[in-house]
Amino acid sequence: MANIKYRRASTKDSLNIIELLKRSFVKEEPLNRCMGVTLDEFSEYSYMENMVTRAINSKLSIVAIDKDLKKSHKRIIGVKMAWIIKRDHNESLLSNNGQLCSTLQPIINLHNEIYKDMNLFHTEDKILYFFALNVDSSYAGMGIGTQLTGKSLDLGRKAGCRTAIVTATGLSSQRIYHKLGFNLLKEIVYSEYKPEGKQVFSYLQDINTSCQLLSKNLI
Repeated sequence: MANIKYRRASTKDSLNIIELLKRSFVKEEPLNRCMGVTLDEFSEYSYMENMVTRAINSKLSIVAIDKDLKKSHKRIIGVKMAWIIKRDHNESLLSNNGQLCSTLQPIINLHNEIYKDMNLFHTEDKILYFFALNVDSSYAGMGIGTQLTGKSLDLGRKAGCRTAIVTATGLSSQRIYHKLGFNLLKEIVYSEYKPEGKQVFSYLQDINTSCQLLSKNLI
């Protein structure tokens, strides 16, 4: 059994989180895999670096560390990235000040589409927003994703958030969120998603069939 420690992500973790995302999230996240996002494309643009910085600055993100690993740059084996969005938030949730490559842009468009016309704010002024959940595939099935998410939820509660939201693009993450009590708000089935009449994710022919917008009451 691995010796796993969980703690809040800090600025010193930034490069290690990006390295984790490069070696697993880029290759294994269903939409990245479907669109053929490469490591070169991932590294060339500033999008993920901006998201990691945002998540760390929020002080709501959690990393999982294997204390038995000797190579420090690989000790972070899981991350849950999160931040707060507010009622007066006027940007796309996944907006980026830099340029995006052609393979990443359709993924961002899908996320923006699932939030379209959704009234996320009711009585609350701020919401805990979950971005990437990633665990090194070598540690799959150990409940690390559930632990990361649960601990980030605890931080969100302490920060005064009454609701958490997330878009889950694959079956494994959807199972984690449903297990933790998230409810389905909206779903886009990949085979039916055809902006401008074109099927974008036509090569996604596995168990990952839809993108789900999920929410959880934190009170």
